[in-house]
Amino acid sequence: MVQLPDKQTALTFGNDGNLRVSHEAQVATLKPDMIIVKTAVVSVNPVDTKMEAGFSKPGLIGGCDFAGVVVAVGSEVKRNVKVGDRVSGAVMGSDPLDPSSGAFATYVSAPADITLTLPENVPWSVGGAMSTIWFTTGQALFQNLLAELDVWPILRPAKESKTVLVYGGSTSVGTTAIQLLKLAGLRPIATCSPKNYELVKGYGAEEVFDYRSPTCAEDIKKATRNNLKYALDCISTKGSIDICYGAIGRAGGHYTSLDPFWESTANTRKAIKAT
Repeated sequence: MVQLPDKQTALTFGNDGNLRVSHEAQVATLKPDMIIVKTAVVSVNPVDTKMEAGFSKPGLIGGCDFAGVVVAVGSEVKRNVKVGDRVSGAVMGSDPLDPSSGAFATYVSAPADITLTLPENVPWSVGGAMSTIWFTTGQALFQNLLAELDVWPILRPAKESKTVLVYGGSTSVGTTAIQLLKLAGLRPIATCSPKNYELVKGYGAEEVFDYRSPTCAEDIKKATRNNLKYALDCISTKGSIDICYGAIGRAGGHYTSLDPFWESTANTRKAIKAT
């Protein structure tokens, strides 16, 4: 175990609600089930900007995603991780219950069970940008949208290859969702700009549709024979929910949005569950 300092450099929230550089941020105390990582890289997520807009308190450390080298391992950590390992992970930044939590810091305290070991051939820039994306996508798909199917990538694939629409297929969550759906034995289709068709198909989308087309919803409905049941909305705008609702088949289904959705559209079709 490396001897840790009491203070560190971090990005903390000031009284004005903006992040600032602090050289006096508290280093987290090592907890039995946690590891401490010296960060090599951190990344910015949409949620970080939302924390800045009214959810922050002075002194809290911002940021969720990080990658770096393990410098301390708690006494009750059960997974195979040791000092010197390269890992990637995510924590709750701007946490009022744990002011020392947050990725925008020299040292990060993280749950060992949800950190990923990074092979040497994976660049820091990749490792530092993937954890929140994977956690968000996994929860949105398998603990929400598709919970009734009881499927899981590789470990518990679907018995029937149902079609799932990924609205915003070229986004970080969208490309991740497409890959996870394929691994779960499902059939992903997606919307994106025509310039991104090949990119999205390369990740596994079986059909792609231009979200700017005035007939996008009808095109999807026709391609799925009016039987589409599941839609993941990675964009979460009025336009995106309108297309998703228009594409879901006559029998209804389940719509999941990454952000709060438009109730006015959700109320137009009671046969669709919106979450």
